[in-house]
Amino acid sequence: MENNEIKALISLLDDTDTIVVDAVSSNLMNQGPSVIPDLEMAWELSTSELIQERLENVIQHIQFKSAKNNLYQWLKEDAGYLLEGAVYLAQFQFPNLQLKTIEAEIEKIRKDVWLEINSNLTALEKVKILNYIIFELHKFKRNNANFYSPRIHISIR
Repeated sequence: MENNEIKALISLLDDTDTIVVDAVSSNLMNQGPSVIPDLEMAWELSTSELIQERLENVIQHIQFKSAKNNLYQWLKEDAGYLLEGAVYLAQFQFPNLQLKTIEAEIEKIRKDVWLEINSNLTALEKVKILNYIIFELHKFKRNNANFYSPRIHISIR
């Protein structure tokens, strides 16, 4: 779909007729994740809370459908790589999250652990090294304010 067509559809989201709004929303949702940047830009430029709410609903629906489709495809193709499924699930909340980025970060941690841990260490020494690598070296932090929150406090470099 052309950029002008998307902008025209977005401009119709302020219509008072719910049938028009539902049709426009449905059309935008069917476009898939490729329209999300345009929807986000429209959200930023809009001063109407109603339009912003409608845009948020469309974006969330697209993200949910995309995450659901990715998970379904993953399950259909054997679901052998658990990290891939976890990333697809997390993409609903963090749509820009990429498997390769997560794999690269995990590989950095794995290498750091491999360099420091050996079989001559006690279990307590191994735990201290793991804690140092995870919390000091890679800057992971626990969320004391909301322990069960899915938001993590790390900076992906």
